Amino acid sequence: MKKREKLSKKMRSRVTRFFTPKWKKEIYPTAHKEINLTQQERAALARNIRKTRTLDRKHARSGILENKPVFYSVSRNLNQVSSLHRLDVAGVLNYLIELYKKKSADVLDIGCGEGKALAELKKSAKAKIRTYGLALTRLGEQSKNIDKIIIGAAETKKLPEKRFLLVYSAESIFFDQLPLQSIERIINSLETGGVIITQMAPSRAIEEKLKNLEKENKIEYSITKIRRPSQHILGPPIEINTLIITRKTEKPISFS
Repeated sequence: MKKREKLSKKMRSRVTRFFTPKWKKEIYPTAHKEINLTQQERAALARNIRKTRTLDRKHARSGILENKPVFYSVSRNLNQVSSLHRLDVAGVLNYLIELYKKKSADVLDIGCGEGKALAELKKSAKAKIRTYGLALTRLGEQSKNIDKIIIGAAETKKLPEKRFLLVYSAESIFFDQLPLQSIERIINSLETGGVIITQMAPSRAIEEKLKNLEKENKIEYSITKIRRPSQHILGPPIEINTLIITRKTEKPISFS
């Protein structure tokens, strides 16, 4: 009898996991939970995430991540990034430069590739720009378009705090396994008044967190829903949100 009860509990848990709606599963670890990990555990988690995502997205055949550089040919230019967001990214940067009367500013591209977009952004900027790129591969290390390359994933890599006037991403955060944690880290990397432009899948959990932070006057945000045709001729359209966040406080921001 006890064996049957144990078996039925296992079966119920499997069925629950399988049939639970996706939006109910949106429970992400936040920064205060991550502190409980040791440095070795955190490094191992980062390696596994990067390896899985790199292989899934065909950036390399054998994974990334040891000391060997990995190269791939995908890197979007600035027009492609702006078209994905339906937003003039260079125009946003120059608006912030004029608004805050900046003579210099730091910009971060998440999923930078060879840094083509960063190079074009630097040329069009109305101030001196220092470019940073966050990437899963080491391609950016060989590029002259990026002043400083950071190897890692947004959800696990520690970013400089209160550094960037603008952070943007084409589709990298859309594929993150822990998007809430990624967004929290990126907000804390902004200087006060700095802006994030990124894409993400529709998420009630993330929207609720952002609403609460806006009520506390810590951020301002907007979400634009963009529907794209499926890559398959018979597939339904894909909904991707363009998310814009402005940081309004110097205090650390937490989603917990």
